[in-house]
Amino acid sequence: MKLQYLMAAVGVLALAAPAFARPDAVHEVEGGALATAVSYADLDLHSAKGAEALLERVRNASRLVCHAAEPSRPTQLDRAQVFRTCVRASLDRAVMALDAPMVTAVYRDEALTQLLAER
Repeated sequence: MKLQYLMAAVGVLALAAPAFARPDAVHEVEGGALATAVSYADLDLHSAKGAEALLERVRNASRLVCHAAEPSRPTQLDRAQVFRTCVRASLDRAVMALDAPMVTAVYRDEALTQLLAER
């Protein structure tokens, strides 16, 4: 059975099933970007529950990778903004790369809810 992985990376997100992939290991990929694998073979991406579970995994992986790649900034506020931007960009890329309609719908709904809450 083919294992399914989603790579959460700074600058790069791609679908892959590498034999070496560990879901919690941050590693460097081509071009110097950092990445980690996110398994979703056990999830039904056609259900809202499966889509939500995958988004949470990708969100956690993005935080891990973005924290590892966090540049030194003069202020804590700058670091926080860079981190949030990195996580959001990683999530955006992952959802686009996956091309799973239910995951995209759940992600858009979460983003809209968050945007409305910030106002």
